[in-house]
Amino acid sequence: MKLLLTAFALLASVPLYAQLHFNFTNRQHVVIIPFEQSEDGHVFFKGRVNDSGDLDFLLDPGTRASGIVVDPMVAKATNFPQTDSVILTLKTLRIVHQRVTWTPLKEVELKDHHSVNGVMGYEFLRSFVVRIDPHHKWLILTDPAYFQGSTLKGKLSLGDTPPDLTQYIKQGKTVTLNYPKQYMVISE
Repeated sequence: MKLLLTAFALLASVPLYAQLHFNFTNRQHVVIIPFEQSEDGHVFFKGRVNDSGDLDFLLDPGTRASGIVVDPMVAKATNFPQTDSVILTLKTLRIVHQRVTWTPLKEVELKDHHSVNGVMGYEFLRSFVVRIDPHHKWLILTDPAYFQGSTLKGKLSLGDTPPDLTQYIKQGKTVTLNYPKQYMVISE
């Protein structure tokens, strides 16, 4: 009994992250999302929360908020409650029970001179292999179980510090982030 209680105490002390449950409605295990790029290299793309219309999201791997960040004005404008989870849709990618943090984003919008309704950071991105292709202006999210990355050369460890992607994107480099395997690849 003492061993069982010790094991339970150890498990309780380990932070548990909720696994993101997602599905691709086209059964392709990948979604290609067009994006806009600001002059300073920031990536903006469209997504939907619950029954909203298209919203502008900022890609920021350095954001460590719980889930995605959404401006509370979105909930007010679309008349749905500010709960701790939402349905997130990115073209053919659908995530039910996506954790959300409600934070005003007007300052981000003013700083970037672009409409910002939400931010997708590390907690969202860590469930996917993420490729940012500035030549085609595509953000590509792949189910890691279906990603064939064994031929990629020049893998760099992601480490504890999120990479500053804006410098690579401004240079026209394609960036692949494999969060589940903790590496990134920078290519032409």
